[in-house]
Amino acid sequence: MLCVKPEQKKLVEQIITYADAITAFSFVQSTAFGFALAGHEFRESMLKIPHHWVWGVLVAYFIYIAFVVALWWCYRIDLSATKEEMQSKDYRVARALWWGRIGVIILAGLLSALALGFTINGASAPGGSMTVTINL
Repeated sequence: MLCVKPEQKKLVEQIITYADAITAFSFVQSTAFGFALAGHEFRESMLKIPHHWVWGVLVAYFIYIAFVVALWWCYRIDLSATKEEMQSKDYRVARALWWGRIGVIILAGLLSALALGFTINGASAPGGSMTVTINL
């Protein structure tokens, strides 16, 4: 069992909350970006921007990862676990959760990159622009 001093418990909980919020935001942003690219107006405006600027969107995911890694580092410092505690199942589960957060951000970044790649390749393909109108 990990021993956290009472005065550090609130800080550790805050750090975890911030890391969870950054992780959730990155995934929600990726989902919203994908849906926005499905819209004709947004997609067309993204295609008018020089492509090297468009890929700057992915820089945000590296920043999110940096924030989560920094929070993980703060978490480890505040926890100040002993060697025995680091070998415990609780500590290993906590470490796996931190890697899981980073994995979710990487997945969100990959999904955004995939959406961007398909958008750019689709627009540059022969006969590349196709508009579908659905009247309900």
